[in-house]
Amino acid sequence: MLPDTYLRIGYEPSAVIDRISQTNQSDGTPVSPTLTRRWVAADRVYDLYFHTNLKYTALANSRDVSNEYRLLRLRRQWQGKLAGSPPGPIAVGYERTSQIDGPGGFAMDSGRKSWFDCPGFKNVGRSPDSLRYLQEFIVGIGSLNKEFDLVPEFGGIYLIAAVDITPEKYKIWMSLEKRLTEDQIKGAMRVPGNPYPSQIISSTPDFTSFRFVPTEWQDYTQWLS
Repeated sequence: MLPDTYLRIGYEPSAVIDRISQTNQSDGTPVSPTLTRRWVAADRVYDLYFHTNLKYTALANSRDVSNEYRLLRLRRQWQGKLAGSPPGPIAVGYERTSQIDGPGGFAMDSGRKSWFDCPGFKNVGRSPDSLRYLQEFIVGIGSLNKEFDLVPEFGGIYLIAAVDITPEKYKIWMSLEKRLTEDQIKGAMRVPGNPYPSQIISSTPDFTSFRFVPTEWQDYTQWLS
């Protein structure tokens, strides 16, 4: 890239555009932009996948150069109980649902086809509890032909995707991004000699510090049979 080229990561969350067909997760039938169901013949039930819709791009000035790079993504997963009546948007008692010994508790979660992503929560039948399933993502851009080779000039982003679910309804939360500088994305991805950006990415998710693209509460019980 030329020295005066402005590199950045494009990020587009959507509550109305269903992106699941553009991912490797499309093994069910979409019934709404944020809900897919799949018939499990052996158990004679439908499993439901409640999901977000995220799109990333690598941008040089305003030009999409994603095909020249690969997405690098780290993920950390949590579950908390919804509080309040009606439930939410407050969740308490967050616990890690997957213990990973990666950077800051984050695990690698990316590949060549990661520019579209629909993280969410899968459930069979009614949820017995009211809970929030939350995922944090650290996103950077890497060299195309290397497994995990950060290109820090793009900077990075930190975001949250969450699903609130009760025995009858669900709600989707897609955060707006927090931007990471070159040094901060190097620290977040543990490039030696760079401090971890703990002032932005804390040891537990700070849900209230984000702005969100949310959906309304939606009934999912009609899709169970």
